[in-house]
Amino acid sequence: MISSLRKRTGSFIVMLLMGLLIASFAIWGIGDVFRAGGADSLAMVGGSKITPAAFVREYQNELNRWQQQMGESFTPAQAKAMGMPRDVLQRMVNREVFDAAGRDLGLAVSDAQVRDFIRTNPAFRNSVGQFDRGLYANVLRYVGMSEAQFEAAARADLTREQLLNALGLAAHLPDSLAERLYAYHGESRVIDVAAIRASAMQDITPPDEAALNAYYKEHQEQFTAPEYRAISYLFLTAADFEGQVALSEQDILAYYDDHAAEYATAETRKLEQMVFSDQKAAAAAADAIRGGTDFVAVAKEKAGLNADELALGERSEQQIADELGKDVARAVFATPVGQVAGPAASSFGWHVVKVVALTPEVRRPLSEVRAEIEAKARRDKAIDLLYDATNKIEDELASGATLEEVAKNLGLTVAVIPAVDNNGLSPDGSVVADLPKAANFLRDAFAAEVGAEPVLHEAANDAYYLLRVDTVTPPAVRPLDKVKAAVEAVWLATARDARAKETAEAVKAALAAGKPLAAAIPAGAVVQTGITASRLPSPDAQALTPEIRNAAFAATVGKSATVRAADGDGYVVVHVLSAAAGDPAANAREFEEFKRGMAAQYGNDVLQAYRLHLSRAFEVAFNQKLFDETVERLSE
Repeated sequence: MISSLRKRTGSFIVMLLMGLLIASFAIWGIGDVFRAGGADSLAMVGGSKITPAAFVREYQNELNRWQQQMGESFTPAQAKAMGMPRDVLQRMVNREVFDAAGRDLGLAVSDAQVRDFIRTNPAFRNSVGQFDRGLYANVLRYVGMSEAQFEAAARADLTREQLLNALGLAAHLPDSLAERLYAYHGESRVIDVAAIRASAMQDITPPDEAALNAYYKEHQEQFTAPEYRAISYLFLTAADFEGQVALSEQDILAYYDDHAAEYATAETRKLEQMVFSDQKAAAAAADAIRGGTDFVAVAKEKAGLNADELALGERSEQQIADELGKDVARAVFATPVGQVAGPAASSFGWHVVKVVALTPEVRRPLSEVRAEIEAKARRDKAIDLLYDATNKIEDELASGATLEEVAKNLGLTVAVIPAVDNNGLSPDGSVVADLPKAANFLRDAFAAEVGAEPVLHEAANDAYYLLRVDTVTPPAVRPLDKVKAAVEAVWLATARDARAKETAEAVKAALAAGKPLAAAIPAGAVVQTGITASRLPSPDAQALTPEIRNAAFAATVGKSATVRAADGDGYVVVHVLSAAAGDPAANAREFEEFKRGMAAQYGNDVLQAYRLHLSRAFEVAFNQKLFDETVERLSE
């Protein structure tokens, strides 16, 4: 229950550290407590304020995490539409409500507990499972926090956890309630099933001309052709210009040198470090080591660190620069193996770093990667030619050049699509094969005016296109003589479905009158008898569609229900033979799993009730007007 509880209070530490996870949103709505708050705050919890600035910081972190997962195309407007601003604010209020309750109860966390939390947090452990101070620094830099800020947040998180743990112990699901719930949810039923297939209704008399005409007139929307457009276009890619590229040996060598990092494994160094807040203390430690004192001994004496807390791991110069800054990186990579670098300053203090071992850079020879480099260099130059061509096209279009004239000047040919609808289909229903691979091509084609001057559009992957709409064929009802076969097929399918439904209802009525299933069903029905249906997933229960399972529990024992077949082909009659309540004694393992799940849900219900109580006790209030104004600015 507590893990679920933490999600709902929106743990600040978890949210910041686990950036790989899309944040878990609080499930509670805020409409029940939306009242006027302070003029300068979005929400008030007792005497504590949640300011617009604090909200913006947390909301921006949330938005950044979503954009990392979904790409930068995920916009603030989309975040607003899915309710992210309200979720973030509610999460902040939930934290403050429980923090206020903890303060009232006098709950506190010691420095040792905070230190243990940091050192045992998986987010700060390296590949061998040890606390990695460099990784710790890197993560904090990534989320924009100082060590003091993070430790304060950790302290609040751990204090809140004390309260939630105590609440979890109190939220005990009574056995009697669990048994009654299981009696319902663990119920199983034995059913007979008869499937009446519409496709089996082959004795339907085809419609005569009058019936066909009447159906066609009543359902003309089903036989209406969409709008079609004839389009002339020019699609430009870098590949169109690769034939114009001439590569010299100098070009190949230049590309190889300019992209050396792509064909090399950077030098790395295995490092150990100690960090001091005082430069003099760091210098004294470095001097002692250079004077012959063991690194581990100095770390224990002067920094209070054990041997297993010194490992920084294997790092490249760039990794060190990213984590600890360029000064530390330069010092470390200017130091021979076995020596110490520093003191070197970073935002975390003064570092004394020992170079334990070195793995030199390994570069793949040109002969091994020549073909790859030639291809990439050729494409790069072709992209340059493509961009030059687009500039020329823009100039030509501005001077009134036609699509054909632009193509001629580039040595390319205008392509033509005689007719296409907005789904990319031709009038015969086939997919138009030569559509450009550009996501917005059809959208632009169906937004353009007939005969309008072409506009240069950019597509993905270094491609561009120009298009002109030559003609438009508006939507029109297809003549009956063109769709007669289709009209008859739809008429017959509708009639078969209606016959199947009537037959299923007749079977249901016969069963209600006391007829046995075998006598009630028509020839050709697919029958299964003695099937076990369960409310809960069970390995002993037979696989059933949701429709049949719902019908099995919708009808009472001895009664029947009729539902449409899951595949749409006809209807299914479900006849309930017997029902058995869930028996905890007979299904001990399943009952225990069920009870654990219900206990978590029960605990969440208790949490929600307690959260609502605290919201009232601390007079939680929201400033709707200021909230709306803040969100509007963030969504622009």
